[in-house]
This record gives sequence, structure tokens and C-alpha cells, in this order.
Amino acid sequence: MLNRCVTLGQLNRLEEKLAAYEQVIGEYGSDASPANREQAAKAVLDRGLALGQLNKPEEELAAYEQLIGRYGLDGGPAIREQVVMAMFNQGVTLGQLNSQEEKLAVYEQLIGQYGLDVSPA
Repeated sequence: MLNRCVTLGQLNRLEEKLAAYEQVIGEYGSDASPANREQAAKAVLDRGLALGQLNKPEEELAAYEQLIGRYGLDGGPAIREQVVMAMFNQGVTLGQLNSQEEKLAVYEQLIGQYGLDVSPA
């Protein structure tokens, strides 16, 4: 399903791509399988990136918040990696919006929460 999202993006069918991400998130976001949750987390992150490319920073930030809120306490290393990337991207987007104090707060939270994480990712 994620490959379908990528292909829709390559075809410049961006609205369909966003809808396809929503489908992955809806179907697998709360799945008991760590592998399926990982794919859903990746879909949320990729959806945020796509919204950023569409110059929709508020929606992009909301996607990152969704990922952080839903998976921030997940213990799987691959899912933690998605959360870290969401927090990093959140900081970048806040910087682009000239929200420097919020950007700093996100980076401080990121370092505090994951700075000592021993996972290679």
C-alpha cells in the first residue's frame, strides 16, 4: 500500500496520494502487529512530508503531531525512528514559519526524549 502512495506521487496525483496514506493509517494504525504499526507510522510521516511539499505547513505540523501523539510511547525501534523524524521535521517546519521558540522547544524535547536512545536508527 505504501508503494501505491509513492507511485501516485510519481504520477503527480497528490490528492489521491494523500487519500491512500489515510487508508494505510486507518487500516493499520492501531494494529497489534509491530510491522503493520511501523508501516502506518511511516505513512503518517510521509503524509506530513507530502503536505509540506504542497505548501500546507499547518496540516503538515498536524500530521507530525498525530504521529508523535499516537506512537510516541511505542517501544519498537523502527517506530521510534519515525517519531524522531517527525519531531525533527516539525522543528524544521516551525523554523520555516519563523516560530523559533517553538522550534527550539521541539528540539529540546527530542533530545531529552531520545538523546540517550541506544537504537542505531
